[in-house]
Amino acid sequence: MNRSSFEEPAILLIPMVLVLIALSACSSASFSKPAQPQLPGSQWELASFGSAGEQVPVAPSAKPTLLFPEGDKLNGSGGCNSFGGTYTVDGNKIAVSRLASTLKACADPDLMAQEARYLAALQKASTYSIEKAGGTIRIDYDGNKGALNFVRPEHRP
Repeated sequence: MNRSSFEEPAILLIPMVLVLIALSACSSASFSKPAQPQLPGSQWELASFGSAGEQVPVAPSAKPTLLFPEGDKLNGSGGCNSFGGTYTVDGNKIAVSRLASTLKACADPDLMAQEARYLAALQKASTYSIEKAGGTIRIDYDGNKGALNFVRPEHRP
């Protein structure tokens, strides 16, 4: 049989289209960015905080924490007092609201001051990012002028 010159390019075109479809499916599946770990169900310990270039490590005797149980609730410890509140997330933006804490006095006035700064910063949270394979979280506050740096307890050095 004699094929026309029109049929030969059409026959070659079909396998090329199938190869392109297969390659595009592979590239989107195998090279897509992994999903960022979610906040609900996670718990964190504050490692340092403060404005850019002036990060202060947390006092060793204090263990400020931040927990995100399921839903839109958060809670934790400021080092002396327990606190709770709610949060909302939109992309990498985070807003903390209805923050309330117990009112016990700390024996150490420096710890009391640190706790007050921590809770004030948390109320001004603006953006967040989870880094190092989910082992740390940075919450920027006060219009991204400062940062709260947390580590998962199991990732603490």
